[in-house]
Amino acid sequence: MDAALGAGADVHSAIMTGEALAEARGAALSARLNGQGCPVFEVPAGIFGRLSRTEAPQGVALVCMPRRATLEEAIETDLLVVADRIQDPGNLGAILRSSLAFGAGAVLTTRGTVEMFNPKVLRASAGTWPGLRLVEGLDAGRLSEALATRKFRLLIADSAGKRDFREPVWGGAVALVIGSEARGADRLLAAGSATSVRIPMKGGVESLNAAAAAAVLLAEAFRARQLTGGGVGDRFH
Repeated sequence: MDAALGAGADVHSAIMTGEALAEARGAALSARLNGQGCPVFEVPAGIFGRLSRTEAPQGVALVCMPRRATLEEAIETDLLVVADRIQDPGNLGAILRSSLAFGAGAVLTTRGTVEMFNPKVLRASAGTWPGLRLVEGLDAGRLSEALATRKFRLLIADSAGKRDFREPVWGGAVALVIGSEARGADRLLAAGSATSVRIPMKGGVESLNAAAAAAVLLAEAFRARQLTGGGVGDRFH
């Protein structure tokens, strides 16, 4: 809840159980929301459980309006992530979380990727999605052209990549592509001037899953860009 509110989520209303409202933290949250003109509705625990879709609901839920961006708005940043046909909602949610943590300004998905507002994706993202520009279901060809027009360097996560991820590849406008767990990145994204980057690992380990690879790569991007003054976040204000 705190992550979503801190990231500027457009909260329409809140639903809370009587038990949650009776606790100090719940009462404080209710007062905070009421102070912002956001209504808080109390519901029985049984009804809340059916609404929340979680195995162990905490008794608090925010009703938020999705914040979607256009492709043109999303690429007005100098570090973004492309989730290409990622089908596991846990992986996509974790990618969203890492993207915000390490300074990416946007996350774009291609056709065939799980929906960003799937409940399992939202839970795995830990409420961080409001801080990102989000665009879903893009055609890989159109996306590749838009990134080329804005002179993005495309870095493709690949266990057999040509460049070590610790090499100086993170400067300027960078689009990190995390491809399908089964098939890798779309050929339209991986073609042309795209650079494949690898994470060295001990022998016998073929690869990391998509979410783990994204976290490692984005952490290095954040570190490298801070050292070189490359910056993270919006290019245009």
